[in-house]
Amino acid sequence: MLIDHGVLTQYLLLNSGFIFHGSVEIEDVYSFTFLRLMMELNVYATNQARVEVIWVYIDDVTLIPKAMLCLNESDESLANVFDRYEAIFYKINLGRKDLLF
Repeated sequence: MLIDHGVLTQYLLLNSGFIFHGSVEIEDVYSFTFLRLMMELNVYATNQARVEVIWVYIDDVTLIPKAMLCLNESDESLANVFDRYEAIFYKINLGRKDLLF
């Protein structure tokens, strides 16, 4: 699934504090979880801060999408969100038979 700012505006009501730059092709198995993560970042931008997703890339080994963000303030709760989603992505990988680590 190709994800860019236009796709996010179709799935999410984007807030003015959330900006997504660029585009990335994400395997379908990860797309729902990635969109859910973007939705949480969008909500975070509404409540507290400005969030810019500067760049998204796919890890060569795990095939998990990774993002580089720019925040106008740091928050420990946001680190917890990333840890939770990283665990979810790795759980998805555990069920995949086509990946050999």
